[in-house]
Amino acid sequence: MKRLVTKKLKNIIENSHLVDFELVRSQLDNIEAQGLLNVLAPTNTYTPSTGWSLAPATLVHVLNDILINNRTNIVEFGAGTTTLYIARLLKHHGLNSTLISVDSEQE
Repeated sequence: MKRLVTKKLKNIIENSHLVDFELVRSQLDNIEAQGLLNVLAPTNTYTPSTGWSLAPATLVHVLNDILINNRTNIVEFGAGTTTLYIARLLKHHGLNSTLISVDSEQE
């Protein structure tokens, strides 16, 4: 096992010029943030996301800001995944806040 790991690390180092380390770092941040979302705004259901959705790490920053600064009035544009997480956060933490979500679609 140790030999296999060493071989993989050697391969990564030798090919490091092919690796976008910023992209890898961003992906790792989002994986970690996904776990934090489940702590900040827990749910038992799957929450879909799209290419328009905030990255999990960015969403964690938004939710932390709401919680830490005790935001009472929240206006959000583009009803979707972020709206669901903010609503869950408010409910889970018993925050007395108003959430207004605006979307350009009529659905």
